[in-house]
Amino acid sequence: MAGEVGKFVAQIDPKRRRCAREIRRLVKQVLPQAKEGIKMGIPVYTIGKEMIVAFADYKDHLNLYFMRGAELDSRLLEGTGKDMRHIRIEGPPDINRTEFSRLLRLASKLTPKKTSH
Repeated sequence: MAGEVGKFVAQIDPKRRRCAREIRRLVKQVLPQAKEGIKMGIPVYTIGKEMIVAFADYKDHLNLYFMRGAELDSRLLEGTGKDMRHIRIEGPPDINRTEFSRLLRLASKLTPKKTSH
């Protein structure tokens, strides 16, 4: 699975690849227990069965998605959906390691959602 993420990152335009590599490093550093894989065509990091964070490549930026970002508080988070929020990353200056690390730690501690069957 980790090899799939490496392939995904290698195919990103060089202008954004450095940021994708930095995001990947940071997630692995802050959440070493998270499993890395590809879901829905993008890199996703899970703890147990809970998706914590993902990132996606767009034409001129990357988005770092927090699956339960609506439960987090940060001026960097964008979006208005029920659960998910994202941080738009256009270049290296947009990677705030301190705040991203804080959010990753908080996101990993949220109580897993109960799924109804």
